[in-house]
Amino acid sequence: MSRNILLSLLLVWIASANAAGMSNEELSATLQWRMSLDAAGQITSLEAKGKPVDALREKLESAVRQWKFEPGTINGQPAVTDTVLAVQVELDPIVGTDELSVRVIDVRTGGGLDLAKVAPDFPKSALRQLARERKERVERVVLSITYDASGKPQDVSVVPGSSSEQKSLVDASIAAARDWKIDPEQVAGIGVAGTLVSPLCYFTAKSVAEANRKSGLCAWHMPDTRAVIGQGQSVTLESSVSLKSDVIGRTL
Repeated sequence: MSRNILLSLLLVWIASANAAGMSNEELSATLQWRMSLDAAGQITSLEAKGKPVDALREKLESAVRQWKFEPGTINGQPAVTDTVLAVQVELDPIVGTDELSVRVIDVRTGGGLDLAKVAPDFPKSALRQLARERKERVERVVLSITYDASGKPQDVSVVPGSSSEQKSLVDASIAAARDWKIDPEQVAGIGVAGTLVSPLCYFTAKSVAEANRKSGLCAWHMPDTRAVIGQGQSVTLESSVSLKSDVIGRTL
């Protein structure tokens, strides 16, 4: 296996763990923030997660700060809440200009992955097989991770029908995820246990550009939603926080 292929595999893991989710083909992006809410559901802090997309993030943040949320509760009473906010948007060309409009497609909150997570080992047999096969071949494993209030994984499994059937890749993904650290939601300073879903992709590439393009092929569409989750990203299945503002489908 050439050094270039192995190097690009390492680089795509690092890059995708910090990706904003931009796709040139679909003209869509997912941006994430660590968000703090007061007991009234007002945003008190937004801290960007992942690689910046400066102009888009600036436009989104100004809109997000106007949104209203329902915070988590303690004994039935709203409380200060810390969560991860993920906003997926589609970018549409504005006729007669070089600019793009921004339309909100999906908004989610919940726990998030610690970006310093452990990369899975790429089984040598699977690596050799992918290198021999079609150039566009990408193997995806979608993980479901149940974690406790401290963010420690308690159970790791794969999402049926969405994951590779190569046992070596499934085993490598599960083994890595067991050592991951989750950033759980905090309600009144108390961690909230939960379950999140995150895709991992395995492929070979001879350049960083090719690796970034193939990483885009990893995107997983959540059933019955328009939400798209890319490699290095995650979505919590249940959140303590809910969005009160009517923003889905709105153009900013």
